[in-house]
Amino acid sequence: MEFTGTIRAVQPLQEGVSKNGTPWVKQDFVIEDNSGEYPLSIVFTVFGRERIEKLQAQGLQSGATGKVSIDGRAHEYNGRWYNDLRAWAWEPAPSWEKATAQPQGNTVYYADSKQSAKTIQQNDLPF
Repeated sequence: MEFTGTIRAVQPLQEGVSKNGTPWVKQDFVIEDNSGEYPLSIVFTVFGRERIEKLQAQGLQSGATGKVSIDGRAHEYNGRWYNDLRAWAWEPAPSWEKATAQPQGNTVYYADSKQSAKTIQQNDLPF
């Protein structure tokens, strides 16, 4: 599964030791997609020091825009079910995509600064 958006939060590293004595490291990230009417945010986890370092070297950091590939899992604990979204790849948005991003809303921008208010009103449709 893939999710495209902007990284809004990077949580601190979490470290521990499993039941069998193996050390582990994970880090949570929040990504937000603003392409729809309402923003959609999800939290995903990167598990393992090597993978965290690799994805951060590819630009996975707060404020970065790109596409994350994740696998979803569910597990049960004490009669309750929990989701676990683990990231395995990060692809930063191409630089051309950032440069051509259009502002949202109904504002009209003209390249010619001499464009008059009268012309703007004449081109404005009532519907």
